[in-house]
Amino acid sequence: MKSYKTTLSGVGVICMAVGNAISEYVAGGKAGVNYGVLLTGIVTGIGLLFAKDSNVTGGSVLQPSTPQVTAEQTAETKNNLTAPVVVKP
Repeated sequence: MKSYKTTLSGVGVICMAVGNAISEYVAGGKAGVNYGVLLTGIVTGIGLLFAKDSNVTGGSVLQPSTPQVTAEQTAETKNNLTAPVVVKP
């Protein structure tokens, strides 16, 4: 349970799958329950319980949405530039 967003999504998916199975059972007995849908919902929910959000990497520190360029990286990039090669037909 690394993030509240994916954890809540996982709990929601599991609740919906179980709720759907209960309503199908009440409406049509054991034969009315679609166990494939139930199993898919539970497995998906468990996956979401242990998933991370897309905006974090290995740790719990949020990453910026746009990369930050430092002065050192800018100077290093300028030093590594080469003149463009012009090919004449």
